Formats: sequence, structure tokens, C-alpha cells
Amino acid sequence: MGLFDKKYCAVCNAEIGLLGGKKLENGIICKRCAAKLSPFFSDRRRSTVSEIQQQLLYREENAAKLEEFHPDRTYGGRMKLYVDTVGKVFAATSARDWRGANPDLIAFSQVMACDLEIIEHKEEQYREVNGKEESYIPPRYAYEYEFKMTFDVDSPWFSGFTMELSEERPTKKYDDLYRKYAQLAFELQETLMPGVYEKVAFEQEAHKPPIVKPGLASVRPAAAPAKWQCKCGAMNTGRFCTNCGAARPTVFVRYRCNKCGWVPDDPSNPPNFCPRCGDAFDHRDRI
Repeated sequence: MGLFDKKYCAVCNAEIGLLGGKKLENGIICKRCAAKLSPFFSDRRRSTVSEIQQQLLYREENAAKLEEFHPDRTYGGRMKLYVDTVGKVFAATSARDWRGANPDLIAFSQVMACDLEIIEHKEEQYREVNGKEESYIPPRYAYEYEFKMTFDVDSPWFSGFTMELSEERPTKKYDDLYRKYAQLAFELQETLMPGVYEKVAFEQEAHKPPIVKPGLASVRPAAAPAKWQCKCGAMNTGRFCTNCGAARPTVFVRYRCNKCGWVPDDPSNPPNFCPRCGDAFDHRDRI
């Protein structure tokens, strides 16, 4: 076949322009036929004409099945995942007219993996000094967190795809938006592959600073009330002595050894002698 000879699509037999064809392993197809292939299909050049014809038949069947596809859940940002939890099938596409785009219908049973990767993006922030940008000391950064999901699929036409779950990327780790997408990811994993994945654990929870809002006290639990000793010798924690009913003193005398610095467990009721150095406690040890 010469360079300027007419070329025809191996599938629909339409004439192909000089630069209008898509190569196969043993032939060429037109752009119109190539556009009908699965958007997740990436092995066209190594596919035969027969394999492409089989896939196009599958794509026609897929379009017919979409008429009975009624998703009840939607996930994702630019690319969206439409899930039918009743029919146990889903489709993924970035097209606004998702039904007209003929997205591949994937059965839950075809999903081999549904992995979440949380990617931290950071960009250094600068200040302007005398018309020039300078780094802060220490450096300051703006953060974004991308919730990326990878699906491995058992299909003769493609092996899987990736998508970003987050519509709006969180800018703080473990804030409400961050936790929202972590929860959505687990919900999706549990829907497609129940019992396989564990919910994301936030180990840093215990180390988070207390949440303080203007006019409100910290939500961190209050410390246990301090004990005090009444004149009658009874130890108490409340406002009044449980033994004699005397009120708790408003001012406490506290002691510390003036020789070695040891402080008694009950600073208002020291022993007669320091257990660390043996020095006697007296009024000079009051603090």
C-alpha cells in the first residue's frame, strides 16, 4: 500500500484520511470506531481487528444495559463514580452526560482491589520584602490532601482505573473535610468489597490540641480535684470536710525542703522530716 493510497477502516469500511486512522496490530480503524472503545482501554496498538470487533460488540451491549442502570449513590470530583447498590454495579466517567458517554458498567464481583491513597501536596509560602520574595523563618507551607482511589478490575478490556474522590481538597490534616473523605472512601470500599478493608485510623487523635472556642472552655477533660486535709485530720476533695463539716480553706500553706528542694505529695501537709535528705521541716520551708 502506497503512502497516498486510499485507506479504509477495518471495522466499518469507511474511508480514512491521510492522518485520520488509528493503528492496530494488523490493521487500521477510523477515529469514529476508535471513539467507541472503552475509555479505560489502553492496548489498541497491540490488538487485532478481531479483538477490536469483539470489544465494539461488548460496547453496544453495555449501552443497552445502561438503560436499566439506576445509580443511587455518587462519589468523586471531576471523575464521578455512579453506584447502583441494588443491582451491584457501577460506572465511572468524567462526562457530564454520563449515560450518553456509555461508561463501562462494572459489577461489584469484578473489583479485585479498591485502594485509597492520601497524597499530601505542600507549597512553600513567601513574604515580600523590598519587592522580593523571601522565605519565612521557619518556612511556612500551604497544604492540600488528595484522596486518590485505585480500582483493579477483572475485565477482558481493561485492568482498572484511578480517580480522585475529593471534590474539594482538605487543607488541614484530620479536620472535618479530611475525615469526611476518609469516611466516604471506607463507605465505598465496604460497598464494593465488604469486609476486606479497615476503616482509616487517626492515630494522632490523642495528640490533638484541645479545641477552644471564644467564650468556651477546652473540651479536654478537667484534671481530678486536688485533695486537702482538714483540721480534724480527714482528707477531702470537696468544698466541705466529710468528717466534721468544716469548709475547705481558701488559702493553702505549701512547703518545699529548703535544703534539697523536695516537695511533698500533699504540699499543704508536709512530714516532720524530709524523706530525701532528713532535714527538718519548719516555717522557713513555706512557699
